[in-house]
Amino acid sequence: KIEEKAFQGIPEAQHDLAAIYTAGHAGTEQNFERAAFWFREAAIEGISNARYNLGVLHHQGLGVKADLKEAIQWYRAASMLGHPEAQYNLGIAHIEGIGTNYRPKLATYYFTKAAKQGVPEAAYNLGLIYENGLVGSEYPEIALYWYQEASNKGSKEAAAAHKQLQSKLKLSEKEAQKI
Repeated sequence: KIEEKAFQGIPEAQHDLAAIYTAGHAGTEQNFERAAFWFREAAIEGISNARYNLGVLHHQGLGVKADLKEAIQWYRAASMLGHPEAQYNLGIAHIEGIGTNYRPKLATYYFTKAAKQGVPEAAYNLGLIYENGLVGSEYPEIALYWYQEASNKGSKEAAAAHKQLQSKLKLSEKEAQKI
C-alpha cells in the first residue's frame, strides 16, 4: 500500500517507502539506491525528514556517491523546514570546517536552533563554544546554562563539564542553578 501511494506521488508515502528501503523492513531487502530515489522525491515535495535523510545518504555515501557539499545542501534544505538534527549537523560542519568553511558563529546559530528543539548534543556544543571563547570572548555563564540544558536531557558529558566549570568559577550549586 505504501509503494502504491508513493507511485501516486504522495510525499509522506515516498518518505516512508525510502525508510523501508533504508532499514530493510517489511520483508523488503535493504536498498540504499532506491531509498535515495524515494527520499529525493519526498524531499522535492518539502518533507523535511526526507531532506535530512538524503543529506545523511550523501554524507555517508550510501546509495549515492559520497559528497559532503551535496549533504550540506540537503541539511540546509531540511534546516529551513526546522529539522533539528539537520541543524545540529550543520553546526558540526561549521564548527569543524567539514564540507564548508570553519564559521563558529554560524555553528552557534545552528546549534542554538537544534538545542531549543531538544537536541542535547547541540546544547553541549554550545557550552563548549561559549566556555572556550570560540565566538570571540569566553562566556562561562552562558556555557553553564547550555551544559545544564544538555545535562537535563541526559548528557553525562555535559553534566561533567557543568560540574567542572562550576568548580572553576567557584560557584555553589545554588549559584550555578540560578544562572
